[in-house]
Amino acid sequence: MSAELVPNATEWLAVADTFVSQFAQLAAEECDRLERVPTEVIDALRSSGLLGAHLDTRYGGGGCDPLVSGELHRRIGGASASIQGVLNVHQMATRTIERWGSADQREKWLPSLASGNLQAAFALSEPEAGSDIARVTTRADLVGDEWRLSGRKKWITFGQVADLFVLLAAAPQGPLVLLVPRNSSGLEILPITGLLGCRGYMLGELRFDDCRVPVENAIGRPGFGASHVAASGLDAGRYALAWACLGIAEACLDEALAHTRSTSRFGQRLGEHQLVQRALAEMVVKIDATRLLCKEAGELRAQRSPLSIEKTYVAKYFASRSLSAIASDAVQLLGAKGCSAESAVQRYFRDSKIMEIIEGTTELHQIAIAALVTQRSRRPVPNAAAPAVAAAETGASR
Repeated sequence: MSAELVPNATEWLAVADTFVSQFAQLAAEECDRLERVPTEVIDALRSSGLLGAHLDTRYGGGGCDPLVSGELHRRIGGASASIQGVLNVHQMATRTIERWGSADQREKWLPSLASGNLQAAFALSEPEAGSDIARVTTRADLVGDEWRLSGRKKWITFGQVADLFVLLAAAPQGPLVLLVPRNSSGLEILPITGLLGCRGYMLGELRFDDCRVPVENAIGRPGFGASHVAASGLDAGRYALAWACLGIAEACLDEALAHTRSTSRFGQRLGEHQLVQRALAEMVVKIDATRLLCKEAGELRAQRSPLSIEKTYVAKYFASRSLSAIASDAVQLLGAKGCSAESAVQRYFRDSKIMEIIEGTTELHQIAIAALVTQRSRRPVPNAAAPAVAAAETGASR
């Protein structure tokens, strides 16, 4: 990571390192065990400024370059996927408002979201839609000067605690994204527990019974909610998760190296066995390749290149697939210890499976990457991204 990317890069990375050492690492097991991120950890995120690091300085944000933002997710994700999730869904929601919101919406919401006085979440997934956000059934009908919502959302990350939801609904005029405050009349939030991994996500189910939202809370025009507005939030989430996967993979390697250096089997150090060396080599290569893909996506995002969408898909796809393999190998190398709470690798292993599902499943990424590269090969690069994404983009649990 080069500090020359933005003037405040070194400062933000130092902030992240301090937060990780003083809070994220210490709370990681508690998040997993209690299925929540402690209040003091969220307060520390807020006071550190990390919740708004990615936003423009005009709204009180940190103005972080995409590469610096990615590094923040790598460092926090390597300590705790659950805590990284707080930052990720908040970023997905706020990026959507910053990119597609009206001037009034940006001025009203972003300063409080940048400071962390308000927390935001991204509400797309539904029980019967899964990764196919084109099939959402939560209904939005315009009655006078209000949108009236009916239906439900499920698997909403940090739905239990968010103050504001960026929500995709089906309106008569087409898909619509709405800003729905937590205290909206007709909104009921139920906790979801028992997740395989990322147990601190504090998932929520949102139930809407004639929930009323002011007409000015619509982001963009009806009809563009899925293909443009929601898609931009998912794109931001995929990018952050690619970096988080890198951080978790590095943590797996650290655990595996420590164990194979300190443990002996059959008369020699575990790390001296050739099959163990093979596994370690595979980890290193996958991690190095993931890092390069994440950096490529970040550089293209900084340049506002149309190729950034495709390369973000590629980075998240490769990072999540590689992490699953690396975490599995780490458990295997540690043996019984790796299956127990004695080692963090059992948590990394469970978290890794979640990474192949959220912000688009592995299979969805395969479809989207193929669609994007096929369309790019037929058109000049500047026109490649948006039409392909409109055709291929569906969502994930969020």
